Amino acid sequence: MAPGSTDLQTVKQDFGPWRQLTGQLTGSPALLLLESGGAYASKRWTVPSAAAWWAQDIAGNVTSVAGSGDHATITDADAIGYTVGINQAFIISSNPGTVLLINPSGTVMSMSLAQATAVRKPLGR
Repeated sequence: MAPGSTDLQTVKQDFGPWRQLTGQLTGSPALLLLESGGAYASKRWTVPSAAAWWAQDIAGNVTSVAGSGDHATITDADAIGYTVGINQAFIISSNPGTVLLINPSGTVMSMSLAQATAVRKPLGR
């Protein structure tokens, strides 16, 4: 089993079910899971961008950010590119213990999965 795979399975169970996105953003604040070039949106959960525990990410989970309007194109530490919404929480499968977001100034923010679990909100509420 690969390192972190147990954590990834926990994320998939705790924040699922998931729906695969096909080239477009969700249009909702759903938590995203970015895995092997694919993007998946939680059908149940969001992590609010206004939550108190967001702090600038210094771990290098995202190696480049190019913002454009309400979305950003990012590259993860494995050199895989994704598009995410500004202020939309996401998890990169290679580091499932950290929840990330890109704020409006293009800064990568993060919080631990435990913190995100504590502040998550059901979608639509």
